[in-house]
Amino acid sequence: MNLLNHFLFFLLLSIPRISSAKWWKDGNPIPNSIHSLITVTNLISNKFNEAKNNSILLQNIINNAKPGATIIVPPSKDKTPYWFHGGNQFSNLLNITIEIQGEIRAVTTCFDGCWPQSKSGNFLHFFFFENCQHLKVYGQGRIDGSGKGWWARYTIGAHTKNKRPKLFVFQNVTDLLVANLTFVNSPSFNLLLSPVARAEVDHVTVITDRNIVRRLKSTMSERRRLATSS
Repeated sequence: MNLLNHFLFFLLLSIPRISSAKWWKDGNPIPNSIHSLITVTNLISNKFNEAKNNSILLQNIINNAKPGATIIVPPSKDKTPYWFHGGNQFSNLLNITIEIQGEIRAVTTCFDGCWPQSKSGNFLHFFFFENCQHLKVYGQGRIDGSGKGWWARYTIGAHTKNKRPKLFVFQNVTDLLVANLTFVNSPSFNLLLSPVARAEVDHVTVITDRNIVRRLKSTMSERRRLATSS
């Protein structure tokens, strides 16, 4: 074995082996969990004015689901998105699986007086989960935050100190799986986990319209140039 082969042999030995096993131990199972399948069939697709009703419907179904339930959001029959309002909040879920197969899209050009806000004035997140155990959110679906209007407003428009909404936030959640989803044009960050224990994020795709971002940056640069030259 020549010197080069010796080097390659020891290099291969030094490469760490990646194990598919989880590095954590799952939390205790939720007692009295009974598997059930719930398909959300009453969402209205391709109608902007149904956004509020779609949000209320999905929140009621998920927040009232029994431990062990799987809630499926199927694709719409015409393959168009379901419009949703902001501030979709879910709490105290125990051993719940949410499978998003269709496209969920946030309402556009909806700010003060339309998008829900917290007591401090910050805009509520698009999807917010708190105090949950053994939670799975996955599927082949798309979640579109309709962020272009937010970017323009906070870059060149009537900017306020109130913070923009994030797409998905998980707070005080244990044993969490987020997988196989596509996040599109979030108003702010796409995913925030704070705090969580034993979480796995797998095969998540993030898409941002960089052309819009570049145009906004160019507009701001031109404004700064004009301001300094005047």
